[in-house]
Amino acid sequence: MAKFKGETPEKFSGNNDETFNSFDEKSWDKTVKQLDEVLSAWEKEIKNADETKLKDWYQNIANMNTHNAYHTGQIIFLRKLQGSWNPEKGVK
Repeated sequence: MAKFKGETPEKFSGNNDETFNSFDEKSWDKTVKQLDEVLSAWEKEIKNADETKLKDWYQNIANMNTHNAYHTGQIIFLRKLQGSWNPEKGVK
């Protein structure tokens, strides 16, 4: 998002393990909140972008949305398999 906003992104450590190993049940609500904040911020930035910027970024935006939809589907599928999906709170 920093690049989209014309800012310099933070340096990436190159260690993606922290993405998968740095949370537990206690931090789950915080993780969900952070994801919601990031996705809401993207929604706002895209909504406020002009057509030229959107044209330059359309492929990246489409890829991010497809990526997120794929993983959301995985989460729903796994939760349904384990019996922890409540259809009253989401996709039926």
